[in-house]
Amino acid sequence: MMGSTPTRPAPPSRARTMAQALPDELERVIILRERSRVKAETMGPSAPYWCADVMMTAAIDSAKAALASGDVLHVLQAHATLQGMTDD
Repeated sequence: MMGSTPTRPAPPSRARTMAQALPDELERVIILRERSRVKAETMGPSAPYWCADVMMTAAIDSAKAALASGDVLHVLQAHATLQGMTDD
């Protein structure tokens, strides 16, 4: 098309694949889960922390399975799920 500016790809140093991004998110959520466990242990049996632990564990297991399978859709879904996990 005339007059349209082509979009430039990200520089190679910043471009990332899901195969690179998912392990980083996985590591972040594993650390988040450990922090949640410490809070749960210091505050006693608190349902929100234990529920968060169960949800994070399920997301971690799913992400590990996605990486092992190489299924692109499974990897994308696992990445999106992990990105939604916060310590709020």
